[in-house]
Amino acid sequence: MTGSCKNAWPYGDHRIRGREGTVNELFAEEQGRLLPLPAAPITVIQITTGKVDSYATVIVDKNRYSVPTFSAGLKVPGPAGRGARRDLP
Repeated sequence: MTGSCKNAWPYGDHRIRGREGTVNELFAEEQGRLLPLPAAPITVIQITTGKVDSYATVIVDKNRYSVPTFSAGLKVPGPAGRGARRDLP
Protein backbone atom coordinates (compact mmCIF):
# COMPACT_ATOMS: atom_id res chain seq x y z
CA MET A 1 0.00 0.00 0.00
CA THR A 2 1.41 3.38 -0.90
CA GLY A 3 2.02 6.04 1.70
CA SER A 4 -0.88 8.19 0.51
CA CYS A 5 -3.25 5.22 0.79
CA LYS A 6 -2.09 4.47 4.33
CA ASN A 7 -2.76 8.07 5.32
CA ALA A 8 -6.26 7.91 3.85
CA TRP A 9 -6.98 4.60 5.61
CA PRO A 10 -7.33 5.31 9.36
CA TYR A 11 -8.83 1.85 9.86
CA GLY A 12 -5.40 0.24 9.51
CA ASP A 13 -4.60 0.31 13.23
CA HIS A 14 -7.90 -1.36 14.06
CA ARG A 15 -7.94 -4.94 15.41
CA ILE A 16 -10.71 -7.18 14.08
CA ARG A 17 -12.23 -9.38 16.75
CA GLY A 18 -10.97 -12.95 16.48
CA ARG A 19 -7.93 -12.01 14.36
CA GLU A 20 -4.29 -11.75 15.33
CA GLY A 21 -2.80 -8.35 14.51
CA THR A 22 -4.09 -5.08 13.14
CA VAL A 23 -5.57 -4.56 9.69
CA ASN A 24 -2.25 -3.11 8.45
CA GLU A 25 -0.28 -6.06 9.86
CA LEU A 26 -2.65 -8.58 8.29
CA PHE A 27 -2.48 -6.77 4.96
CA ALA A 28 1.33 -6.71 5.02
CA GLU A 29 1.28 -10.46 5.64
CA GLU A 30 -1.19 -11.05 2.80
CA GLN A 31 0.48 -8.69 0.33
CA GLY A 32 3.14 -11.24 -0.68
CA ARG A 33 0.44 -13.70 -1.75
CA LEU A 34 -1.49 -11.25 -3.94
CA LEU A 35 -1.25 -11.63 -7.71
CA PRO A 36 -0.03 -8.64 -9.73
CA LEU A 37 -2.58 -6.59 -11.63
CA PRO A 38 -2.98 -7.56 -15.30
CA ALA A 39 -1.03 -5.49 -17.84
CA ALA A 40 -4.19 -4.65 -19.78
CA PRO A 41 -7.38 -3.50 -18.04
CA ILE A 42 -10.21 -6.01 -17.92
CA THR A 43 -13.61 -4.91 -19.19
CA VAL A 44 -16.97 -6.47 -18.46
CA ILE A 45 -18.79 -4.29 -20.96
CA GLN A 46 -20.49 -5.92 -23.92
CA ILE A 47 -21.85 -4.03 -26.89
CA THR A 48 -25.44 -5.03 -27.50
CA THR A 49 -28.08 -3.91 -29.97
CA GLY A 50 -31.53 -2.77 -28.98
CA LYS A 51 -34.52 -1.59 -30.98
CA VAL A 52 -35.76 1.91 -30.21
CA ASP A 53 -39.49 1.96 -29.60
CA SER A 54 -41.99 4.66 -30.56
CA TYR A 55 -41.37 6.41 -27.20
CA ALA A 56 -37.67 6.85 -28.11
CA THR A 57 -36.50 4.40 -25.48
CA VAL A 58 -34.41 1.28 -25.81
CA ILE A 59 -34.32 -1.66 -23.41
CA VAL A 60 -30.88 -2.79 -22.25
CA ASP A 61 -30.59 -5.38 -19.47
CA LYS A 62 -34.29 -4.96 -18.61
CA ASN A 63 -33.85 -1.18 -18.17
CA ARG A 64 -35.24 1.54 -20.42
CA TYR A 65 -33.01 4.33 -21.67
CA SER A 66 -33.99 7.45 -23.58
CA VAL A 67 -32.45 8.08 -26.97
CA PRO A 68 -32.99 10.85 -29.53
CA THR A 69 -36.41 10.69 -31.18
CA PHE A 70 -34.93 10.39 -34.68
CA SER A 71 -33.74 6.90 -33.62
CA ALA A 72 -37.31 5.59 -33.21
CA GLY A 73 -37.74 2.29 -35.01
CA LEU A 74 -34.00 1.80 -35.53
CA LYS A 75 -31.68 -0.76 -33.98
CA VAL A 76 -28.90 1.02 -32.10
CA PRO A 77 -25.71 -0.31 -30.50
CA GLY A 78 -25.05 0.36 -26.86
CA PRO A 79 -23.00 -0.82 -23.91
CA ALA A 80 -24.32 -3.37 -21.46
CA GLY A 81 -22.67 -4.81 -18.40
CA ARG A 82 -21.55 -3.86 -14.96
CA GLY A 83 -20.03 -0.38 -14.94
CA ALA A 84 -21.06 0.38 -18.51
CA ARG A 85 -21.83 3.95 -19.39
CA ARG A 86 -25.36 4.09 -20.72
CA ASP A 87 -24.78 6.76 -23.38
CA LEU A 88 -26.77 5.40 -26.27
CA PRO A 89 -26.89 7.20 -29.62
